Amino acid sequence: MFLLQTGAIMTITSETRISQASPPPLFSEVDDEVVMLDVISGCYYNLDPVGSDIWKRLQNVMSVGELCAALQRDYNADAETIQHDVIPWLDQMLERDLIIIIN
Repeated sequence: MFLLQTGAIMTITSETRISQASPPPLFSEVDDEVVMLDVISGCYYNLDPVGSDIWKRLQNVMSVGELCAALQRDYNADAETIQHDVIPWLDQMLERDLIIIIN
């Protein structure tokens, strides 16, 4: 979830437009995974191949619905499963300031 200056809480839905934070953390691809270092927080992240794929897709602004539809096509999974897995992952990335919501 994202705390706005007004104190309102914004949740991620399929209509939410998202992107990597700007500037993004330092990251490098190692095999099929992405290794990231957030120099502001000092936190290190290792994304598995699916998380790495999502991260690379978020270099461009897109809606969560568009992201989930692309993942559904590429991974041959049903929409409910994709959304069930992706939205909580995006919430965690947002909480860590690794992605941003685009209004």
